[in-house]
Amino acid sequence: MFLVQFINTGVVILLVNARISEVSLPETFPVFAGRYSDFTVDWYKNVGATISLTMFINIFTPHIGGIVGMLK
Repeated sequence: MFLVQFINTGVVILLVNARISEVSLPETFPVFAGRYSDFTVDWYKNVGATISLTMFINIFTPHIGGIVGMLK
């Protein structure tokens, strides 16, 4: 489960937001066609914040069922 979440939250977001001009893929293929060619301040504001928020949510989500079960 960890591996799937890691790939879904980290790797996919990085691949979609990265721009690599040396790779020639169709325009409809969203990988390596993002706005950021390097880790800039804007990258950290947008992509880094998205990854951080997703990880923060993933910390608390598994425990919600136990908390709700204790409240019943």
